[in-house]
Amino acid sequence: MAAPEDFLLDDNYAMYWVDGDWAFGDTNEIDADLIINTPQGQWGQSLLCGVGMRNNQNMDVSKIQLTYIEKNINQQLKADAFSAPDATLLLAAGNIVGLSVNTDRQI
Repeated sequence: MAAPEDFLLDDNYAMYWVDGDWAFGDTNEIDADLIINTPQGQWGQSLLCGVGMRNNQNMDVSKIQLTYIEKNINQQLKADAFSAPDATLLLAAGNIVGLSVNTDRQI
């Protein structure tokens, strides 16, 4: 059975067009990106969904805050059917500068 396909989004989260029509494809990476970057309350069907990572970028974090943010990302992705998510925040001089997520969607 083929995996379901969804509308694809560009880097600005706008509909992606190919030859004058919407593009369809695997959206697991887009879904994870949206969950991580949007704050809670932005998803109409699930108000608890979202991490709001953009609010934490370039923020000076302690080890406790770092662990909390990584755990929150993993919980949010797991709640949306991603299997065994493993989020790792990338730090430079104590500031969050990036994020690495290793996961796959359960279908």
